[in-house]
Amino acid sequence: MNAFRTELNIYNMRSFLLNFLALYYGATIFIVLHMMVLLKPFKFKYIVLILYILFSIAVFLGRFWGNHFPLNISAWLARIGYIWMGLLVYMLIWSLICLFLNQINIAPTSERHRLYFFILEIGLCLTILIFGYINAHNVKIVRHKIETEKDINLVIAQISDNHLGFMNSEYRFSRIVDRLISISPDILLITGDFLENEHNYAVIKEIGSSLRRLNPRLGIFGITGNHEYISGIENSIKYMENLGIQMLLDSSVIFQEVPLRIIGREDSSRSRWTTDANKTLEELLLSDDNTDNLFTILMTHQVKNHKEYENKSIDLVISGHTHFGQYFPFNIVTKRIFDIAYGLEKWGDTNMYVTSGTGLWGPPIRIGTRSEIVVFETVGNAFMRVSTEPHIPTACVR
Repeated sequence: MNAFRTELNIYNMRSFLLNFLALYYGATIFIVLHMMVLLKPFKFKYIVLILYILFSIAVFLGRFWGNHFPLNISAWLARIGYIWMGLLVYMLIWSLICLFLNQINIAPTSERHRLYFFILEIGLCLTILIFGYINAHNVKIVRHKIETEKDINLVIAQISDNHLGFMNSEYRFSRIVDRLISISPDILLITGDFLENEHNYAVIKEIGSSLRRLNPRLGIFGITGNHEYISGIENSIKYMENLGIQMLLDSSVIFQEVPLRIIGREDSSRSRWTTDANKTLEELLLSDDNTDNLFTILMTHQVKNHKEYENKSIDLVISGHTHFGQYFPFNIVTKRIFDIAYGLEKWGDTNMYVTSGTGLWGPPIRIGTRSEIVVFETVGNAFMRVSTEPHIPTACVR
């Protein structure tokens, strides 16, 4: 059974990679053809062609053949490739605009106009990329008040999709931790994809180690995302636990006197990587007794159907995964794919929140979205602060 599942995972990964390569290099070839036509009178077009080809293969050299290079070189190859990947999207849009202009006979024809048009294309795309980079690294604090009839008054922080690795360094993460310290939450919840695929790089560079500076009185809790499984689930969990993150793996933790219950769901990709089945929502909800008075938070990395959680005695469902598309036009695409692509909605008696993520995947840019730390302030029927002494969970179901 394990051997069959391993072969299935390899097949799925190969199918995904082949589809991705078809789209990626299809777009690259289209852009190259556009460039060769635009720069037809100029000899330096061959230099541009070579640069385009080198940039397009950089990410694969860094990510898939990285074992053949020193780790730092692999990291820089991946970074160059991901930057190109972001640039590729907007160059493709520009190329399509040029194709349309050519069809209506207003495309540049003279050598000078062709050169100006090429410079304008590169300049505009680079400007978008620079703006996206600055925007992506300007992490916003987003606050929401959650009203409840339960006797609870807490400050709850959520981070998600940090993807610590080549593109999300310890320096960047330490700045996020600084923001968390300034918030001084009662508890920190991490909703998956804390690590990126290059686990060895995170270990060597000690990426995430600054999290040890944060000491919320109720602790730090995390769940798995799909990238924890891609990078190796056992090593990922061990690394996160060494940082002080208490992992909730289809399990829950209860603070009776707060009163608070947190449920952590295993990522749905688990079934593709292991022979173990995820617990059902009903099994998780019934695993604890006397929970009617508890404010219940459910953490899950990705939600395919929020209807599943509606009116199930869950006060707040928090998740990530979508990145809200991260950059235009993919934020439009995610709205079509997910029932909640981003933001806070209330379905029945359940508050649902999908974050756009604190970190980044792939291109280090955000256009039309933002990197965020989410802060939930519960407004209960008793406005009192419980003891500031460090608290040990009264129950933990494993």
